[in-house]
This record gives sequence, C-alpha cells and structure tokens, in this order.
Amino acid sequence: MQRLYLHFKRATIVGRGSYRGRNIIAKNVEDDDCDARGYWPVEWWIMSVTPAENPIRKDKEGLTSIILQGGKEALLRDLLDTPGGEVERALMGMYRSKWPLVKLLDIGGKEVNPDFGACTCADGPTGIGAPEVPPIPCHVHNGYTKRNEKGEVVHTKPGKLEAYYFPPLDTPEHAGRPPLTKVHARLGLRPTVTKDDVLRALDEFGKNDAFYALMPAYPVEPYGGWTIRQGVMHAPGPYPTLEVQFAQDDAHMGSWTLGARIEPEEERRKMQREIQLCGLNDGREWIERMVEWDLNVDPKFQERYHRPIRVLEEGTWGRRYQLFFDEFYGEGVEVKQGHKTTRASDERPCVAVVWSGEGGANGNAVSAAHEHAREFLVTPNTPLTLENTGSTVLMVFTVFTIA
Repeated sequence: MQRLYLHFKRATIVGRGSYRGRNIIAKNVEDDDCDARGYWPVEWWIMSVTPAENPIRKDKEGLTSIILQGGKEALLRDLLDTPGGEVERALMGMYRSKWPLVKLLDIGGKEVNPDFGACTCADGPTGIGAPEVPPIPCHVHNGYTKRNEKGEVVHTKPGKLEAYYFPPLDTPEHAGRPPLTKVHARLGLRPTVTKDDVLRALDEFGKNDAFYALMPAYPVEPYGGWTIRQGVMHAPGPYPTLEVQFAQDDAHMGSWTLGARIEPEEERRKMQREIQLCGLNDGREWIERMVEWDLNVDPKFQERYHRPIRVLEEGTWGRRYQLFFDEFYGEGVEVKQGHKTTRASDERPCVAVVWSGEGGANGNAVSAAHEHAREFLVTPNTPLTLENTGSTVLMVFTVFTIA
C-alpha cells in the first residue's frame, strides 16, 4: 500500500461562546477577540471529520482542510466520501467508523470572583469564593435529546465518552507565558450531594455559580489525565488540554460561565431552555436522563478514572509513553536532540500533533512553531520514524482509533 502522509492546510479552530482561553492557539482572552457570533477561538480540532454543532452554526466549522500533492485543498471528510471507497481504505483502512474527535482546548480567561449562592459546601481551588480563572462551564454528555411526534423525549445518539491529557508547558513554545498554578478541574459530584442539591443548582443557571460548588476540584498536573464516562459532570480546568472523544458535539450545560451572569431574566430562561434542557421538560428530567448518578458520586472517582502516563520504552534516544487509556489509545514520543526513533506499523491510522520542537516524520518536516507542519495523519500499516533535527526535545502526541 502507498504510504500516505497528509499535512493540513491551516489549524481548524472552533469558536465557543461559553468560555475564553489563554492566547495559546489564538487571541482569545479579551472581549474584542470574539467573532461576530460572540464566540472565542478556543478549540483546535485535529484531523477532524466532525462538524461543530454550536447554537449559531458556521459553515464547515470543525472540519479539517488538508493539502494534497500538487497543492490542491480538500476537506478530509470529503476525501473519505470519494465514491468507490478506495480513498477511505487508503486513509483509514477499516476504521473510519472508529475515528475519534481530537481537540486541543485552550481554556482560560481573566480571573473572576465566584458566587456560589447559598451553597455552604463550596470550596474553590484556593478557598471558598477565592478568585480563579474560569474553567469550561460544567456540562454533561449523555446523548442528543429531542421530542418525537408524540411529544416523548428520545435519545438520537449515545452519550459521548471522552478523555483528557495535560501536556507539559516547560517547553520553548510556551516560554515567557505566565505560569499556570493552582489549576483544578471539577469532575463528577461530591459523594454527599443529593439530587435536590443538583435540582436547585440547575435552577440557578446564569444567576450564580452554585453548580460548581457541588463538584470536587482535582489538581491539574502535567503528564496526567482522566477518562470521563458518559453521564459524568465535568468542568475542565484552565489548562491546555489534549482531548479525545467520540465523534459528536452534544452537550447539556449544568451551569453558565463561572463568574458570569445572564440578563435579563427572559434571556436567561431562553438560554436555559436551549443549552441546558435541550428539549427536556425540567430539571428533574435532566437529572434522570442526563446524569449517571452512581458514577458521579463515587467516593473512589479519582482512583477509578485518573490516568497518569505509563512509560512504554525509554533509552538514550528519548522515551515513549501511553497517554490515553480504556476505549481510547494514544502515545507521547519524546526524541532527544540528534536522535530518531521508529514506531512499528499499525493497522490503525492515527493523528499526530507536534507539541514541541522540530524535526522530521517519515522524511517530512514537522515543527510545533509552524502552523502548516504541526499536525498530520499517519495511514494504516505505515511505520512512523521521528527524527529530531532541532535544538530541543521533539515531542509528538499520537491518537489512534477508538477500540
């Protein structure tokens, strides 16, 4: 089989209206950094064939455009749809239905002073109500919901499994940025939280930050990560995060942006119906249909779902480690200056992201500093040789198809 190696044309950046970033993938901190929709460019979707499903849609948002031989540009999704199936088999083998959605999340904004309302169990990362940079608003993925002809709520797709990896920031590409300290991710619910607590917090959507207080805050540390099951509440913390998930863009919000308020009341109610209830009748139905209760309040949540890296091999050349687990699989490769390493061919395709450094990948120039050389697709049954030709460590992350 011909070994295909595809570069993308430009980063596929997706905007969101519910959170801002730290100016890592684009300018996305200030008010005037948003687009005409009021969305900030905070997500880099990598070799994506999944369209973004924002409340206000943008044509082809989320879909990766790549460069073919001769300079021709095409959407990866359109290539896979080429009649006859030959292109799909060459690029994905038999794994197109298992192709994940891979993202780099740039999460942040300016510090705010949370208001946890009447909740007395609140403890932010540095104390009750202490200033903090907002996370992504707490939300849950347990499938799309809509009403059928009889007015009954039905799920049109299963829930979305996802996982996180927190890459190191002590690299030349991130030198000079303010250090990220005391960063936490809120995941699941406290074991003592009741459904009535959640119901009250849901009703405070856009009024205060009560929902966040119901969620435990776990430290975000480089080289660590999590697996987040369908139906588990989560508010990823303000740290650059490599995320892999099922290839869909559904979400039901639990709360609005930390420290932000929605006014007037009629607008708050409208947004609550549109991005929280999403066709459900009320908060009680939201809890019963969206939340896998036992998973959220599990006292051993961290023990069961926290995923630090697992070193697979290391030597004078560098090291290779596993960074995604369970139904997902991904690796990190660190190649020292002047060295190279080869990963044996795999029948599964994978996407690769150059996080730091520069060098070659199967003879093609790659670099974290150049937009056109930091993301590529490795096709099935293709060995991957990474060579460091730069002056610092070459760090590449690969993500394979879903098990």
